Amino acid sequence: MKKTKNSLLRSKRVEAKESTILYIYGNALEVLDNTEFQKSVTQISFQYISFDIIANHSNLPKLMRFQKLSKLHFAHNYMNSFLQLSRLEKLPSIAELAIEHNAIAKASFLKFFILYRFSNVVAINSEPVKEIDRCLSRSLFLHFDHMLHAPKMHLPQTADKEESGKARAVVKSNIMKAIQEFWSGLESAASRIEEKLEGWMKEWDKKAERMVEENLGEVTRENYLTEGNMKRVANA
Repeated sequence: MKKTKNSLLRSKRVEAKESTILYIYGNALEVLDNTEFQKSVTQISFQYISFDIIANHSNLPKLMRFQKLSKLHFAHNYMNSFLQLSRLEKLPSIAELAIEHNAIAKASFLKFFILYRFSNVVAINSEPVKEIDRCLSRSLFLHFDHMLHAPKMHLPQTADKEESGKARAVVKSNIMKAIQEFWSGLESAASRIEEKLEGWMKEWDKKAERMVEENLGEVTRENYLTEGNMKRVANA
């Protein structure tokens, strides 16, 4: 029997705020089938639900039916890899992502990975995205695509040792390339900023010199020291 919107809310495992924000607790994912929510909900918070269940072949297509969905929040979902997170690429409308109380939230490069794989995201954990972060993300993860999709990356323990060794070598090589490009991009960005600052300082010096020259010229004119000008100087 298909559950109505009201019966889902009475289950205590689903909360709705103004029919636009859903809070889903535990395995109450039947709410994703509700057509009313699919038309109105803009934000969904998943708490205490395994991410692998949320993003499996059955539930991900249901999320794709949410016409106005733009923000996702995850807490306590056993999220521990970028490969898991990449499944959300099937939701191009997502503009905001928030991840907390998950192992992946501690990853140093989480923000950069999100920006590289989700070009429409404008805020991560309520922090607005900066353009320099997008540039750094491209430098950092340019070669990681190959690593994420390497067919030999997840060989079982019984796999051929030589093949497994080759796979690890490929992964290591891609990581080193990504790190090198990251630092190269960072140095390039720093150099551009330094050049701009130097240009601004030179321009400011020129403006300051012009201001001094103009004021000195005004003060030294013979007719400057009139009674009216003296009063203005005294009151300045």
